Amino acid sequence: MTEFAECQYWGSTIVNKFGQTISFDEGRFFSIDFFSPRPKGMITLKFQKGVEKDFIYSGKANTWRTAIFNFSDTPKSTTSVKIDIFFDVRDHTKPSKNYSDNLSEEVYWFDNVVQSKRRIRRKR
Repeated sequence: MTEFAECQYWGSTIVNKFGQTISFDEGRFFSIDFFSPRPKGMITLKFQKGVEKDFIYSGKANTWRTAIFNFSDTPKSTTSVKIDIFFDVRDHTKPSKNYSDNLSEEVYWFDNVVQSKRRIRRKR
């Protein structure tokens, strides 16, 4: 995903799971492997009906990491036909404050979006 200079904060990547409905009955834990140009930031994983979670990360920039999302407080009956992935939508130190427009182009990579019925543990 490329965030271009001066793009709006709400720009996202939409993952359409090959036209299939995502059912939380199939699992309420998700993980995403990602590569960020920033040493710290936040990823937001959002489904339809306003169901979303944030993952705050820190560490070394330009390395692969895994974001883990726990939606166990979301009803199993929840379904969605798409996933929105936002990189650094909000200031991770003040989640209610939106970032201003990006000042430079940034490239983020993601892979291996996984849904699980069991709690996902961080890789070491």
